[in-house]
Amino acid sequence: MSLKDHVQTRATVVRAGETVTLVSIEDWYGGQILAPVDTAIIVAAAGKPRQHLPETKLWVMA
Repeated sequence: MSLKDHVQTRATVVRAGETVTLVSIEDWYGGQILAPVDTAIIVAAAGKPRQHLPETKLWVMA
């Protein structure tokens, strides 16, 4: 799968665990589906500590 198969969309952090963060992808079934992401990647992208990640909105390629 290439980046051509992906689109930019919004994601909202729902839960930020020590190793896995769950994000809601707005364009996937109205945000009803959660995608697991490595917490370290989200911390680096958001520039926030894990404890402050819930409800953070990010642009992602999905």
